[in-house]
Amino acid sequence: MGSAARSFKAMSYLRPLQGLGICLALAVVLLPAAAQCPPGFTHVGKLQGSTKETEVKIYPSIRLPDGLVLDTSYQQPSPSGKGGQAGSILSTQQIPPGIYIIPGGMASYGWAVSDPKMLDDRTFQMYLYCSQDSGALNLHWGCSVYVDVCAKPKNWHEEEGVSIPPVSLPQPPPPSNPIKVYVIKVYVENNSAFLNSFEFYDNVCKRAVRTIALRPHDKTFIIICGSGATTTGYGSFKARQVGNSIWNNFDLVSDGESRSLN
Repeated sequence: MGSAARSFKAMSYLRPLQGLGICLALAVVLLPAAAQCPPGFTHVGKLQGSTKETEVKIYPSIRLPDGLVLDTSYQQPSPSGKGGQAGSILSTQQIPPGIYIIPGGMASYGWAVSDPKMLDDRTFQMYLYCSQDSGALNLHWGCSVYVDVCAKPKNWHEEEGVSIPPVSLPQPPPPSNPIKVYVIKVYVENNSAFLNSFEFYDNVCKRAVRTIALRPHDKTFIIICGSGATTTGYGSFKARQVGNSIWNNFDLVSDGESRSLN
């Protein structure tokens, strides 16, 4: 076999591989990036179309979730809305307030989106187009085009000019005969011949007072609550030695009065 024939045969083997390389390179370039809504937006769906024929020309629509109220103070600047050799008039059109779109597509010739509109207060629609060239058609590539749709919900707490009145909870009625509470100073004394530590509990305010160590025949005072019909009221407390389980009660104690703990 001559050298010319061998060269022709080698080139015949290489042509399919070269074509495959071109196809893979185009496939990598045309892969769309994953869509992500901006902070504060909700992804409500995707408009899309695809074919293995020549082109796509459709008007798909999507319905917003029930209960979602659009924040119409937001207006997205219109993107170019096209890729490849296709043209789009989206840059001269206005996106409906509160809507954010992320268009994209894959096509050997090009893709384009346009005509964003609200058909009613809950239905959003756009025109989607994509096309492949004749070479890609022969290789059965196909084309696809899509639009991810995001919505900005209205935050009623941040609505300008709207004041939210405070919630008034019902209050219980005052008692018909309220009980007055007084501060009672009581002197307490350790009348034993030993050093003892005592615990005290206020029976009126229902709280532990403090623990006090008293030397033999030593005296100190505690502050407790008092209640009653007198001008100063009466106090009530109980005391016990630390480590003892039995309490001694002291009732009807007046302000300034002394009580022995033994």
